[in-house]
Amino acid sequence: MNIKKLSPAKNRPCSHEWGKCIRELRLQRNMSQGDIFRKTGLERNYLSRLETGKIKDPTIRTVIRIAGALEIDIDELVSYCLKKF
Repeated sequence: MNIKKLSPAKNRPCSHEWGKCIRELRLQRNMSQGDIFRKTGLERNYLSRLETGKIKDPTIRTVIRIAGALEIDIDELVSYCLKKF
């Protein structure tokens, strides 16, 4: 059996790409940052800093909360980000 090894970097989006991915999905859904803020309870400027790459490594809990606000399953979010970036 030939099992191809993948480096960790190829198995997950780079940290700065989470923000780009989340922003793209948010805009596709015609949602504002305020919409996400209200649904997640995150700090007001957190999403802005995440989307601009100032926050590079959101916690999995934060990513799950944002996925919920975007009405997407966490596995769909991760798959989308891996394909996109």
